[in-house]
Amino acid sequence: MNAECIGLVCRDCGKKLTESEFSLTCPSCGAPMRVAFAEGSIGKALKDGMPAYDDRSYLYQWRSILPIRDESLISRVSLGETETPLLRSNRYGPSRGISDLYFKIEQGPTLSLKDRGTALCVLKALEGGHETICLSSSGNNSASISAYGSRAGLRPVVFVQKQVSAAKIFKSIVYGGKVIRIDGDMAAASRLCGAMVKERGWYQCGGPNPYRVAGKRTFAYGIVQQLGRAPDTVLIPCGGGAGMVAAFDGFSEMFEAGIIDH
Repeated sequence: MNAECIGLVCRDCGKKLTESEFSLTCPSCGAPMRVAFAEGSIGKALKDGMPAYDDRSYLYQWRSILPIRDESLISRVSLGETETPLLRSNRYGPSRGISDLYFKIEQGPTLSLKDRGTALCVLKALEGGHETICLSSSGNNSASISAYGSRAGLRPVVFVQKQVSAAKIFKSIVYGGKVIRIDGDMAAASRLCGAMVKERGWYQCGGPNPYRVAGKRTFAYGIVQQLGRAPDTVLIPCGGGAGMVAAFDGFSEMFEAGIIDH
């Protein structure tokens, strides 16, 4: 049994949209949207326990709690992104007096933590009938979108700021992305990307996309599955903060479903 996705809901004002009314931000207040599931459906989907590791893709493993309408598209999108390992610290933790420290090695096929969210984003772009996906980024995200977009047969376009390393640009190009370098900063690149979304109907796969967060949140489920319980503390390196939001969503869902006790 899969959790029932009931659309998108605003994180601030609570406005609800259907999936067909997809919006990066709330049309009423401008706040970020999140993917919503029917009350109790996460718990029902996991009533028999966490799903077993799947060596094809995390999209298959966590299918029951992901907003996927067409499961046949997973094979078209996947680059082999599987649940990432959780490794016990044998030296650093004990040296700091922490006997139970673990590291979640969150790397996907492009060697980036972005791949988990990108995989679901690109699948949703296919479900929506889009041909071009885009985002503004200065590094890992642009490479991830380029790789997954090319794998899915879409046209990936990434907007980067003027001051960005050639190595980062080269990685996106190798993965099949169309790189547009802006004579300006990251804010200017973001504005142009946003304009293309509005004027040409391109699908934005960047940080505001609620499906990116919905995909990323499964790393919290992975931690609980691998650890066998809820962790006491999770430290997450942040840029835009999507990882923190995804962790909050995942752990909150598990707590509400009675899977974890704190």
